[in-house]
Amino acid sequence: MKLGYQGTTPFEIYYADLEKEGQHGVVDKYGNDPNVVFLFVNTWEKQKSK
Repeated sequence: MKLGYQGTTPFEIYYADLEKEGQHGVVDKYGNDPNVVFLFVNTWEKQKSK
């Protein structure tokens, strides 16, 4: 997942917020960064398919 991430926020910060705030909180916080939204969709699709 980290290899595909190209967002302006460092991946570790984004992922820590994902763990802490959940996906909706992260999308609200970083929703203006299209790479974060792309990563969120990919993450959500993978979790949904488990």
